Amino acid sequence: MHDFACTQARDILNPVLRERVRYLKESEGGNAEMCELVEEYAEKRAKRYAEEREMQVKMRTAKNCIDNTNLPLEDIAKCVELPLATVEELARGRTA
Repeated sequence: MHDFACTQARDILNPVLRERVRYLKESEGGNAEMCELVEEYAEKRAKRYAEEREMQVKMRTAKNCIDNTNLPLEDIAKCVELPLATVEELARGRTA
């Protein structure tokens, strides 16, 4: 645990970990590699968040349609692009 709490490569006791951290933090090539990894992680996280948010909006829109219109559940499902089973569960008062 000591090594993972270190902020400087020189303080890391494990020689393999120390050299890898030194490469990633202190060399130009490692720095570029780390930047790419962080950007890739950020893109994946942003995509996952956008997908989660889109689903929340679809669910809320479907629930509003169920509560405030007389549209058939099939039409609501088509409009919000959710499976009919999900909309039916929302109509029964359960979350999908």
